[in-house]
Amino acid sequence: MAICILIITNNKPMSIETSGIESQKEKELSPQEKEKIGSIWVNLVVDGVLVPENIEQMTESEIKKWFFESLMQDTGRLLEEFRVKVDEGLTQEIQQAQDPEKSELEIKYIKDVHRQVDELIQDPYGSSRWDSWPKQIRESRKFNCVGAALMGTYLLEKSGIKSFLGNPFEHTLNIVQLSNGKWWHVDFANGQGNVFEINPEVDQLDGITILRSKNGFNDYKLIPIKDNSEITASVMGNLSAIQEFAKGQEYDSKDAKQYLQDHSDVLADVDLSDFYQTFYSDRINFHNHPEIKAEAERIKSLRKN
Repeated sequence: MAICILIITNNKPMSIETSGIESQKEKELSPQEKEKIGSIWVNLVVDGVLVPENIEQMTESEIKKWFFESLMQDTGRLLEEFRVKVDEGLTQEIQQAQDPEKSELEIKYIKDVHRQVDELIQDPYGSSRWDSWPKQIRESRKFNCVGAALMGTYLLEKSGIKSFLGNPFEHTLNIVQLSNGKWWHVDFANGQGNVFEINPEVDQLDGITILRSKNGFNDYKLIPIKDNSEITASVMGNLSAIQEFAKGQEYDSKDAKQYLQDHSDVLADVDLSDFYQTFYSDRINFHNHPEIKAEAERIKSLRKN
């Protein structure tokens, strides 16, 4: 599991990537565990949301659907608080237009909302690794690449523009397919230069759609793309990483320990990685695919040079 952190700054965004620990353990959740993950979600991840009364009877896929719906609801509120505005007139034009005008309007919308999110970037100091979900972003006024992609997902879905969650090595971003079929790389975390057209080969790898590039999308030659609802896996992954970092000696392990202490009433006797492994075992297995691991090693090598 990988975490990409955006430190918010008045100058250039900086990305810091680290790797957590993944296991291929799978298990069925008990009713009590379902209630517990619901409590964790509403206490740590989203504001203004209640745990479903019947959560102990819900299937894991139904709980994941609730995760996504609650994330979108609170992200919408968060963007309103940050004064990020959707041009309703433009969205209506997009929905009524035909190509080539439709695609041009889609690009206009993408660049407008991207600019607004980019303008939220502020002070680089005091950054946390956990700025991936609405409740934490609201408190810290900072967001990493997962938080940025979460905002992007909401804004793109609001317009009806076809988009996907992109998960290249140690990063999360948005991938758009315009109405004319062209693909765009839309990274809400790393400045205005990270919105551009790409010309990938679309392929399948272990049932996951991937975009391939001979020249690379920035550093990446492979970008797995998934349904937008999979942003919940990125959020849960970063949440579960807190406990792993608290055990280590990294420079921010102190922050992780403090986070766990601050939320000890919710997280007492909980292994968050168990929940991640239960809900997202398919993601763990995919990241262990030889081609995905080879891509990871290639990018690590590039970053060392």
